[in-house]
Amino acid sequence: MLRKVKLAHQLHQACQAAALDAYREGSSGLASWLPARCNGNVGARCASTSAGPSGSHQAPAAAAASTASTSGSEGETPLSVFSRQSQNLAAMPLYPKLLGFAGAIPFTTLTPAFVQTAGLPDLVDYCAQMQLVYGGSIVSFLGAVHWGLAMSSSTMAAGGSRAAGALNERYVWSVVPSLGVVPALMMPPAQGSLAIAVLLGICYISDAAYYRSGYLPSWYMSLRGYLTLLALCSMLATTGHYLKRDVERAKKLMEEEDAKRAARLEARAAEASAAAAAAVASSAAAPPAAVAQGRGRK
Repeated sequence: MLRKVKLAHQLHQACQAAALDAYREGSSGLASWLPARCNGNVGARCASTSAGPSGSHQAPAAAAASTASTSGSEGETPLSVFSRQSQNLAAMPLYPKLLGFAGAIPFTTLTPAFVQTAGLPDLVDYCAQMQLVYGGSIVSFLGAVHWGLAMSSSTMAAGGSRAAGALNERYVWSVVPSLGVVPALMMPPAQGSLAIAVLLGICYISDAAYYRSGYLPSWYMSLRGYLTLLALCSMLATTGHYLKRDVERAKKLMEEEDAKRAARLEARAAEASAAAAAAVASSAAAPPAAVAQGRGRK
């Protein structure tokens, strides 16, 4: 009996020493598991220590791996910009997505570069004017979106409250784009397309501010990002085409003026040389005539 007690006491001390060593090595799960398992039937319980610690090591290891993966995902962005935008496209409602991208087709197909590539150079000015009018209608539509959202707002704001002020602000802003379109449509395509591009950028900045305030859904801003980029590139392409054409025309006019100026200078030089030659010829012919006149007098 005394031998059994001594053996159990020795096994208990060995288990405690192993637990202490494991704790020093950083395995807290093993340190909490071994003393509890070594109490009572020491011989049977301590025989299973080879299997117990492995399971206790697996749980902290899995937790550490998940923590490392989480920290890595926070440090490195798991999705690229393209994949994020693909997810945003997939999350958009179908009909707004189809109608929105279909509405971007006139912006791109009415650009002078596209019309010239299509073999219709005589229609460049006409298509540019159509693009200008279409861009103005889109800008007016972007303002009307806020009018409609303000009308359909479910918030019953009391007069003078903050919500009522926000609704009134949206009503006021909704008419600003259409008012800015009017002078843009009266400009030539070069200046008008630039003005429409500026208005599109202002509308996007305003919508981004309303989105941060919670007044617009996230899918709408994702769609607006794509469509605004396409529209801006198309309008600026038209502006660049006409600016390039104006620069070429001005350069050609300057070359023509230089050619005319050079021609006038050459004509004046020719006239001066002819007059000088005539003067030399007249001075060379004058002495014989004077001698003949003197002889006649004698």
